[in-house]
Amino acid sequence: KRQVVRRTWGKEGHLQPGISIRTVFLLGIPRNHTILPLWDRLLEYESQTFRDILLWDFEDTFFNLTLKETHFLEWINSSCPHVTFIFKGDADVYVNV
Repeated sequence: KRQVVRRTWGKEGHLQPGISIRTVFLLGIPRNHTILPLWDRLLEYESQTFRDILLWDFEDTFFNLTLKETHFLEWINSSCPHVTFIFKGDADVYVNV
């Protein structure tokens, strides 16, 4: 799903001088801990390839969405203080541009 987002509505680029689009993916740990060894290797490869993964140490569940959003806003404030606009979507969101 992340690759589809990278190729479509989440495609990074420069709109004009001084205005660019950057995509990041917010992740927690999968609930199914039996897949962690494989998941960890695949995520490490994906992260090194695209450099757009933010990973936090909590289960990635519906009930932790507020935790995920809070971590994201803290990260934005400390890592990207110059950002003017933020669009927060999801892998099952489709944007018509």
